[in-house]
Amino acid sequence: MSVTHKVVVSPADYTTVPYTPSVEETRTEYVGATLEVGSESVQIMSDVWETARYALVWDAEAQKPKKIVWVDHAVADATPEIKETFRAYHIELEFKKRINQLEAEALVPVRGDKVKVVRGRKNLGLEGEATALTTFANRYTYSRTNVTKVAIPLDDVHEEIRMRNGNTWKKYTNVVWIDIGNVDRVVPRPIDYAEVAKAATDYVEYQYRRILKD
Repeated sequence: MSVTHKVVVSPADYTTVPYTPSVEETRTEYVGATLEVGSESVQIMSDVWETARYALVWDAEAQKPKKIVWVDHAVADATPEIKETFRAYHIELEFKKRINQLEAEALVPVRGDKVKVVRGRKNLGLEGEATALTTFANRYTYSRTNVTKVAIPLDDVHEEIRMRNGNTWKKYTNVVWIDIGNVDRVVPRPIDYAEVAKAATDYVEYQYRRILKD
């Protein structure tokens, strides 16, 4: 026995008078595929909470985990194969989430990067060096948000500015300021995919260590 719970066989029909109540039956399911059993607080009304027993199972048809709440009885009996499938599923999710974030961050420029305007209505396709970045409050919205813009020179007209530490930087005369969200680095920063895979694996194995233990 893994999970015993009530299943709605026929939903209630409120179009009839009197209405037709729902029909439920008690079933035992997910033998060998129940990963975890526990209790949690469930809000059943605006100010009423109850403690419900739940079971986390592997749904073979959907090929993903599923939480069943209000179970009558449950035993965690997942096989090693089911646990490995659960582990691989979450590692893939975590890996994709991290890669998507890193790939987006890899395109965000810093000063000195070669950039290209890839979005927006103006200066589309313009390439050049990101000579400066500035962040300021967005005065066109009531929310407290900041806007970051990137300066891209239109030509090579500039003056050399010497700083107190002896370094110099070029102050260009003709530049356009573009929202950083409309600008990408021409060459994205490299991503160590093997390192990301290891980090995703370590995170999942720690996060679900109670479920994955032998």
